[in-house]
Amino acid sequence: ALTQRGWAVGTEHYVAPEQEHGKAIPASDIYSMGVVAYQLLTGLLPFQAVVRSRAAELPPPSKLNPMVPQAVDAVIERAMEIEPSMRYSTAREFADAFCTALKSPLLSDMPTIHISSGNANVIVRTIIPENPCGLCGQENRSSSRFCRHCGHSLEDTSPMVTEVCQVGYVSDVGRRYATEENEDMLLILQGLCVNLAPPPQPFSLFAVADGLRGPQGKSVGGHEASRMAIETVADVLVPLLSASSSSSSFRTPRGNASSTPGTNSASTLSHPFSSSDELLKQWLREGVQQANQVVYHCNADYETTMASTLTVSMIYRRHLYVASVGDSRAYHLNGNNSLRRLTTDHTLAARLVEAGLLQPDEVSSSPKRKRHYRYLGQAGRIPVDLFQCEVAVDDLILLCTDGLWHMLPDERLRELLVKSRGTDPQSMAHSLVDTANLAGGDGNISAIVIRVQ
Repeated sequence: ALTQRGWAVGTEHYVAPEQEHGKAIPASDIYSMGVVAYQLLTGLLPFQAVVRSRAAELPPPSKLNPMVPQAVDAVIERAMEIEPSMRYSTAREFADAFCTALKSPLLSDMPTIHISSGNANVIVRTIIPENPCGLCGQENRSSSRFCRHCGHSLEDTSPMVTEVCQVGYVSDVGRRYATEENEDMLLILQGLCVNLAPPPQPFSLFAVADGLRGPQGKSVGGHEASRMAIETVADVLVPLLSASSSSSSFRTPRGNASSTPGTNSASTLSHPFSSSDELLKQWLREGVQQANQVVYHCNADYETTMASTLTVSMIYRRHLYVASVGDSRAYHLNGNNSLRRLTTDHTLAARLVEAGLLQPDEVSSSPKRKRHYRYLGQAGRIPVDLFQCEVAVDDLILLCTDGLWHMLPDERLRELLVKSRGTDPQSMAHSLVDTANLAGGDGNISAIVIRVQ
């Protein structure tokens, strides 16, 4: 604070660096709030934490207090930035960020995540809890005999995550843009869902995103948009599916009871869900909505025009759930070799087909096939298409970007899938992409082929 004589005063160890030099500004209060929050979480003033830990820099709160979510560290660090302009602009902004971070899952509540792909266009993760409980699905030490979360005997373990399906995937730059960046992104994620009705069951989550190009096919940050979309979907859905329900911002049904979701950072869900089906569809919708907001706000902040399609699918208890924006597609090939397209293209060409002004087999050659009327980054909130169907053992699911279906009509896709049905999904994905390249390769080509087990 400033006295009438212009002196800067404050409590020792709580004042901001600029305040110590006689320059008190509104941002100085944000620094002091950060110090108070740090002390509340750790029991130590910042200088005490440095001395006690014998560290060269301030240790993050989560390192000193394992009950503090890691997300809090960045909030406290920003509030206590040396440069005032780097701090939160208002106390309300700091308080909101702090409260949101406190709701994040603890590191100890998150299952073990294995990342097995170094491909710049593919994210592959397997979430395998160590010694999972057969009742609640939570992770335990390998030497434990009883679950530390619910007390259930660990003699009965949870199903393996690999029991859901076999997966193959390929993302190729294509022939037309062979000298440019591949703007497609894929997500392959398998794990154990512990936040729905017990017992815990394996799930498989997949997504394809196609970064959109600007006029004359010029790149306008499409790969960045598709990457942000895929990463956001994973960041949103992994805690909801696999973190303990006590640390999730959504309340989930257990058994036959229904419950009311809480509030997440993107929206407020105020109505109860009567089934796991409705909750899963809501989670997928929120994952896509948050991906859209990330791209939209990035455009607003940096005055860019990035955009992307996004199709997300999840297999859980022999049900397939799909959420889609844009024209990346999802197909289902059943045991009778009947191929069904589950998604709707959000393009002007598709609208013309609906109006009877364009034949379905003319879409791939129509110039309006690349004119999207709905995509990520278009607005702060956009409609999301949702689909659901049952799947059976040996059914095939195909997710792909337009680089595949532009080159291969649906009937040709069906022929290729049926012909290679006896091979492994990875060979099937390669066959589809190679055939699309031979047909012209007009765009980036990506495919995920899933065989239900």
